[in-house]
Amino acid sequence: MVEPFRDIDPGCVADNLAAVRAEVPAGTEILVACKYVPSAEMGALAEAGVELVGENRLNDLAEKQERWRDAFTWDFIGNLQSRKVRDVLPRVRLIHSVHTDSVMRQLGKHGDDSTEVLIQVNVAGDCGGSWYLHYGSVDGRTISSPHAAGEWRLVPAPRGTLVCEITMPEAIAWRIFTKGISRTEAAPHVRVDGDAGLGSHILATIAIVG
Repeated sequence: MVEPFRDIDPGCVADNLAAVRAEVPAGTEILVACKYVPSAEMGALAEAGVELVGENRLNDLAEKQERWRDAFTWDFIGNLQSRKVRDVLPRVRLIHSVHTDSVMRQLGKHGDDSTEVLIQVNVAGDCGGSWYLHYGSVDGRTISSPHAAGEWRLVPAPRGTLVCEITMPEAIAWRIFTKGISRTEAAPHVRVDGDAGLGSHILATIAIVG
């Protein structure tokens, strides 16, 4: 069992944070997981210059936000139970993963016009990579339900709540995108984690190369 961190040295954290920032592209967000940081120690993170933190328990999130809500931007990074969506959603900027249909339904029920969702598409292999489809602002408006009529956009980096992750081999991906394989033939090779209804649409995707 991991013991909570005690007597955190803000200077040490600041040095480590600076070292990480030096290794990543400018503008990259660095999230500090604070699962094992007691509420009393959160001030050391703020003093060190930490701006974004991730918590994975609702009770701990609520406790820490009572004292430190305005000191950080908060994300939820843990496994989220559907019965806790209503309480977690208004407390955080992002929920980093959604792996069950029941959680997705609760997001649709309790989300508002500022709720954004994300689908991640992974193509495995040397020629593969990851792509992100974001559903949010459309002509200045926002859509709260990813199943409503609206517009999906390809974005270069994750934003919003990940509701679905799709993984497929590179050879199968190319055949899907060029209509070289039927949906029935392709389906066994495609893994969908999260909202299966949204993920199934990948089988109808067409790549336009020009």
